[in-house]
Amino acid sequence: MGVRASIVGAGVAILWFATSAAAQDAGDSLVETGEPTTEAAQSTESTDAAPEVLVAAGSEPSTAAPTPTNPAPSATTTEDGVVEVGSVHVSLENGPGLGPTPGLGTLPTFDTRGGIPWSVSIGTQTFGQYELLFPSGADWNHRFSIPRAWLSLGFRVENAVGRVLLEGTRAIDDGALSGIADDSFLLRLREAWGGYRIADLVEIRAGLVPTLLTPWLTQHWWLRGVARIGLREHDLLAPADLGASAFIDLPEGFGRVGVSYTNGEGYSSRELNRGKNLELAADVHPLAFVPELRPLAIVLGYTNGSLGAGSARSDRVVGSLLWDQPEIGGGVTASYVLGLADRGEREGGLIDAWLRGLLFEHLILGAQVLHFVRDLATGTDTLTSLTLTAGALVIDQIRIYLAVDGRFADALARVATPAWERWDVRLVVEADVVARFFGAL
Repeated sequence: MGVRASIVGAGVAILWFATSAAAQDAGDSLVETGEPTTEAAQSTESTDAAPEVLVAAGSEPSTAAPTPTNPAPSATTTEDGVVEVGSVHVSLENGPGLGPTPGLGTLPTFDTRGGIPWSVSIGTQTFGQYELLFPSGADWNHRFSIPRAWLSLGFRVENAVGRVLLEGTRAIDDGALSGIADDSFLLRLREAWGGYRIADLVEIRAGLVPTLLTPWLTQHWWLRGVARIGLREHDLLAPADLGASAFIDLPEGFGRVGVSYTNGEGYSSRELNRGKNLELAADVHPLAFVPELRPLAIVLGYTNGSLGAGSARSDRVVGSLLWDQPEIGGGVTASYVLGLADRGEREGGLIDAWLRGLLFEHLILGAQVLHFVRDLATGTDTLTSLTLTAGALVIDQIRIYLAVDGRFADALARVATPAWERWDVRLVVEADVVARFFGAL
């Protein structure tokens, strides 16, 4: 607990020093109504005059340093790990890795003393890995890489919410020939949106918003540091896009349902046609009223969309049956795909099956199998991948994984994607930290 207090103490000190100078003269003069007294108002009219030292009759002036009127508040830690420094409360939480991430719109319970509640979240998520590659028909290779580097700033003031999420990425995408400053790491916007919560049940967002289905499925999978879900691995749905979204948190833990209306090109491309994507999604726990069966979840999604300058059809129908709890989780997701890249008539199917477990509070085990049939009419052009991993939960915010990947293709897919087939061995370090500052105005 002392480590958490020292980590967040620096952030709190910045907030305190930024406000202490302004609060020093008037802070002790506020009456219960919050308005300065007449004496306090008069005393602030001249801030350049030397302070007057009052000495009791018959005594000598004191040479001791005067006691500051606004001393630095001392930090205390509550039983649930919240650090309290004056009127500012701070909690250190794990990010969107192993375990559910606290919702951005959720405010911790604390005494607002009649004020306006506020919350500011500063978070980072980083995946660093060392990878051994054994491609089919080529020499082996090895490399260091950063698959993910995120920095986020979220806020809530009463019912207004928002977030800005930056991500680091290479300037050159796979297959591109040129980029900015050769192939440098660049920062770009992943999310930038504002929203409003109604009765802590409904949330409406607009801007560069996260989509619904892929983030929800990723939260159930948990092991994003090891592998992406199938819909993202094969670039079938974008995780964020320009537009608007709304979702409802169902009462009693029954889940959530939502709708989004976006450009359809994803967050990394500009809009190329007049069509827009309509997404409907539901993530429900149908037996939430039975505690033992609450982890059972059904995720359903439908996207009616278009892609590219030619407005190629890009529709998706997704169904998933899951079991989601910290100790063990597993699921199967089936997706029907109408439209691949610029071929709007192409029909495909994707199966994503996974299993994970947390043993002895620190040992992480996981497995994922993806099978993508890119042409349902012939049943050919298939890509298959297998990922096995074992890892350690070092602390809540740091995880280390050893992963082995195998990727396979049939004859037709091997011609279209010659670099797909290979074996990989990866050492992955994942760090997730979210510091939440909250209080009342």
